[in-house]
Amino acid sequence: MITPLGSARVWISVSLFGLAQALRLQNKNPAEAADLEARFKRVWAKADVTLTSSCFCLPGT
Repeated sequence: MITPLGSARVWISVSLFGLAQALRLQNKNPAEAADLEARFKRVWAKADVTLTSSCFCLPGT
């Protein structure tokens, strides 16, 4: 069962994605970025959408 978009679990997952992306793009703590990305992949594994951004307000997201 896919969790509704408004649930806390979804937003926590999106936050993991965004934090990992921010750390990676700023070249800050690559080990932490890799850990966050792995955690995100585990919790997002059964999702029926692919994230490309942690902000749905960005063009193309």
